[in-house]
Amino acid sequence: MALFDWLKGGDRPAQVDDAFADLQEMLRIGDEMFGAACGHLLDNEILDLDLERRDDEIDRREGHLRAAVQAYLASQPGRPQVYALKLLGIVQEAERIGDLSKSLGDLASLATRPRLGPAVLPLRNARNEIQAMFTLTRSCFRENDVTRAEAVLTLHEERKREIQSIIRDLATGRSDSVNEAVVLALAARMLGRVSSHLANIASSVVFPFEQIRRTHIEVRDRIDKPD
Repeated sequence: MALFDWLKGGDRPAQVDDAFADLQEMLRIGDEMFGAACGHLLDNEILDLDLERRDDEIDRREGHLRAAVQAYLASQPGRPQVYALKLLGIVQEAERIGDLSKSLGDLASLATRPRLGPAVLPLRNARNEIQAMFTLTRSCFRENDVTRAEAVLTLHEERKREIQSIIRDLATGRSDSVNEAVVLALAARMLGRVSSHLANIASSVVFPFEQIRRTHIEVRDRIDKPD
């Protein structure tokens, strides 16, 4: 039985229902935080979402999920424990997305002027693509959709190359000031980490427990090779 068949099964215990609901809500909150933080940092929008409070909510749900998994393992010692281990790995990725989104919002305070001009445009494009990854990740996890999960991994490989290019350009002086270069380079690195955590969650749909956190390159090889 695959992890997501177990999560969607009609006979799953209440602890598993609670854990799955917490994880879905953590991803939804992370998506909300990411959009608000990047709008503030990259589009100079007013930040009207309390990122600290929302991050605290993610942390609270992480603790609740871990307690639910512990209760499940205690009540069902005969059931395979790999499912619980996989859930614990996924929830850590979701928690880190909340931390990074909060840091993206905080980063705007280091800027000495609004983020405008050609240097910020590639970051806005990366942000838009990562927001699309949030939608795909949440749906592939909820519906056990391998095709969408592999699409997330593909997008992550594209984002890695894009982020590397952005940082390279900033490091070679393609910005108007040192302050802008530092702020945007840090933003690029954080965007890349959010993409990585989303890809790690998606990989849990594609691969068994011992092979999660793989890259799209390995997914392509798996698809292309005959059985």
